Amino acid sequence: MASFLDLPTELRQIIIRHALSSRRKAPTPSKSKGAPVEDFEPVAERWQLGGCRVYYEQDEQVPTCLPLLLVNRQISTETKGVLNSMKIDYAVELSILNDLDIFPTWISIPCLTQNINHLRAEVRLFGHVLPTTVGRQQGGDGGRLGIHFAFHQVLQRFLMYGPVGERKEKGQINGYENKKISVRVLDLDVTSAENELPFPPDEFQWSDYLHQLRGHGKLEDCESRRVDDHTWAKWNFQPKYKTRPEWMSRWIRDWIERILGRDSYGKVYGKMIYENVGTLRVLADGKLLKEFDLSDCPEDAVARREELGFPLRFPKSN
Repeated sequence: MASFLDLPTELRQIIIRHALSSRRKAPTPSKSKGAPVEDFEPVAERWQLGGCRVYYEQDEQVPTCLPLLLVNRQISTETKGVLNSMKIDYAVELSILNDLDIFPTWISIPCLTQNINHLRAEVRLFGHVLPTTVGRQQGGDGGRLGIHFAFHQVLQRFLMYGPVGERKEKGQINGYENKKISVRVLDLDVTSAENELPFPPDEFQWSDYLHQLRGHGKLEDCESRRVDDHTWAKWNFQPKYKTRPEWMSRWIRDWIERILGRDSYGKVYGKMIYENVGTLRVLADGKLLKEFDLSDCPEDAVARREELGFPLRFPKSN
């Protein structure tokens, strides 16, 4: 019987390339074994999440190159050659449950590297729209709390550490060395993965979703009962609809526009994006909603972008 090594070199390289780019299937939120981590100091603090949580995978992620590197010396050498000739792309699935919790799962990691060509973040929506009771709790004096801050935490941890599990040593707040990961192109593509609930009727628009997030929406059922002559209580929350992908992507887009501003807010939350991301795009169902021009960056990010070869509107003079 012919073996893999009997194949022509060019064919082996094609197979190796496909193997390196293979993807695994992410579990649904109901089957996830993720848990919060405390091995880094997030810019977006816990109280800013407004009740949202991030559940990271607990098992260490194994790059797809590792088994190939361990087969034998020849396959290891050929695998290294393919890796050296290809641009390294990553893919992560961000499952969102009920507009509230995020479950990141790395589905494609060809090898560990500090310089990623393309990071595709597949945002998949599960469950129902955010309940109005939670929306009311997420109001804040300095702006809305909620899922956008959880996105920021996920991105910050990746840009610091890469696709790694939680640091196991207790008491290690900064669990790993800051790797200063860079991403040439970052795509956030939002789709719906909820199969039980329908989308809202067409008369419900983007403005209605904003009312929902602010705690004054109509995208759910609540029965009412009289407590006394002046008070009615609502109970028996029944989710009716799932979130439209274009609504969530628009919410993410507006948040990114906010943190890329040149004010003090932008200096706190937008700095890591300008310094470590070449191009940032937000999509809904694969359709481009917004491509952010990061080339016109703050002065303190110019040297870093120049070092990485990222677009710059006003390069630093020599």
